[in-house]
Amino acid sequence: MSVIVDDRDSSIQYIPSGWRTHDSSGHELGRPVEFKSTTSQPGDTGDQAQFTFNGDVYGTFGPSADDGSEDGTSMAFSVDGGDVVTFTVPPRTTSATHHQLFYSSPVLSQGLHTLLIESAQTGNDIFFDYLLYDAAQASTAGKTLFVDDNESGVEYSPGWQLNTSESCFMHTAHFSESPGSWVSITFEGASGHNSLSSFNL
Repeated sequence: MSVIVDDRDSSIQYIPSGWRTHDSSGHELGRPVEFKSTTSQPGDTGDQAQFTFNGDVYGTFGPSADDGSEDGTSMAFSVDGGDVVTFTVPPRTTSATHHQLFYSSPVLSQGLHTLLIESAQTGNDIFFDYLLYDAAQASTAGKTLFVDDNESGVEYSPGWQLNTSESCFMHTAHFSESPGSWVSITFEGASGHNSLSSFNL
């Protein structure tokens, strides 16, 4: 089961606290297409963000890249001081790519792990939106769980079609124009402590 964590979540520690959450005009960073309509951006090269999580596998890191106007803008990622993986925005990118996968870790041992994100080269075309981790062996109480429309536990009635737009979570979304179409999700939880919301299906 994947836990989704927004860039503004208090469990993410920004070092220093100079990561930008507003643009030069004072408007909050983020667009409706992004998770909770928010993003954060490092202010300088070397700015870091740390996140400690309890899980056996670190899933995916899914921020968004904006219009690439500066060559070489990049972020570096590592878990528990291990190998560093760098994501660099392709040069002369002419359009935004939301929900862009920047980093996915190898399989990790069960227990606490720390993800380190560092601005390797600062620019105006890379943003941090949200992250995902697999909490299959850890408590998910009080956390927001993410179920993708393509997961095996999601069942559709006949006639649904697939949208692969860059604006969709994981770049996929199902849609149907047929009256009476349905989708079913099976989940388990304690009585009185569950809620299920759907968006971008």
